[in-house]
Amino acid sequence: MEHYQKEYNYVGSIDILFKNAGQDITQLEKELIGIDGIENVLSLVTLRNYLSSIVNSTEKEKRVQSIIDLGVRRKVFSNFYHKESDTKRMMVFLSSLSSKKLEEIKIHIKNAMAKYGVTYQTAGFVDIRSLLFKKVLDDFLISFGFTFIIIFIIFCFLFKSIKWALFAMTPNVI
Repeated sequence: MEHYQKEYNYVGSIDILFKNAGQDITQLEKELIGIDGIENVLSLVTLRNYLSSIVNSTEKEKRVQSIIDLGVRRKVFSNFYHKESDTKRMMVFLSSLSSKKLEEIKIHIKNAMAKYGVTYQTAGFVDIRSLLFKKVLDDFLISFGFTFIIIFIIFCFLFKSIKWALFAMTPNVI
C-alpha cells in the first residue's frame, strides 16, 4: 500500500455528483485541492483548463468549447458529464484511507460546496468503506458491552456476590 501511495500519490477517491447551473467551478476545484488530504481533483473543468493551456489559437476559447462540445456529443466525457440530467462528476483523489481524515475532508467539501452554492452528493468506494467501517466498529462495541454485562450478571448469580463477580470479571477486563 505504501509503495502504491508513493508511486501514484493517492489511495482512494470520492466521487462528487452535482448540478451547478453553468457556473464556473474553477475556484471551487482550487479550494478543494488546497484541502489537506486531497491530492488531486479531476472534472470537466480540469479538462477545459488543460485544453486552454495547450490550444494555441487566436480563437482559443471558441476552439476549446468546440472540442468539449464534440466530446460531449460523442459521449467521450460521459464519466464527467451527463447531458440529459445536467449532472457533473468531480473525482477527488485522497492521500489517506483513514476514516477520521475522510470525515474531516467531507466536512471541508461540504463547506466549500455551500460557499459556492453547489448542491451535491458523494459516492465512491472510499465513502462506502468509511461508512461500513464505522458501522462495524459501532456494532462491535455495542455487542462487546452487552456480552460483558451478561457475563457479569451470570457471575453474580453463580457466585451470589457482586464482589466475587467483579473479581471474576478481572481476567476479562485484562
